[in-house]
Amino acid sequence: MMASTAQLILRVSFFYLSILFTAVTQLFSDQIRRACGLSCDEKTLLFVGRFTHKKGLQKLESLARQHPTWTWLCIGDGEIRPEDWRLPNVRVLPSLPQAELRQYYIAADIFVLPSVGEGFPLAAQEALSCGLPVALDRSTARAFADAPIVQFDAENVENISTKLEDVLSDSAQIQSLRAQSVEYAKRWNWDETALRYETIFFGDSDQFQASLT
Repeated sequence: MMASTAQLILRVSFFYLSILFTAVTQLFSDQIRRACGLSCDEKTLLFVGRFTHKKGLQKLESLARQHPTWTWLCIGDGEIRPEDWRLPNVRVLPSLPQAELRQYYIAADIFVLPSVGEGFPLAAQEALSCGLPVALDRSTARAFADAPIVQFDAENVENISTKLEDVLSDSAQIQSLRAQSVEYAKRWNWDETALRYETIFFGDSDQFQASLT
């Protein structure tokens, strides 16, 4: 891949995060919740991704059965069909356009991804950029240095349950995590971040720019 092409891809990627996925005020968040058919007082947990065992869908089913008062929004598709769980607290939506998906990142109380070995999952980045608290397995959370991530052991459903209970039972903690998520996502300024990646991939930035002229 030519250097100029790689640079363009990096800049477009971070522009996409910083412009499309952004946080909103609590008032607007409540309005979006109502537009999504959610009440402002129900606990809403969001999963976005492939419906597969690797993504931990079987753990989400266990959690949904343990906590019937929690509302789960599962957005995506795959080999597992959450509809087949026949649980009234689970809503399933197909993969959505990014602009529409943003509404659910804003409406939810927390994003949950109970998989392992994810690297740097895009859905978690999108959630943080919208000011949505994120809960990940400890191994996945390591990719987000200093991020305000709720960390759990994805191999232990009870541990996931306990961690989520602790957060969802404390509205002050949720609001704090929202604020921290917004601040953390600011480091994804697309110009500055793309420039750092250019330096990593292509060496000194001034030399890189000179090579394009």
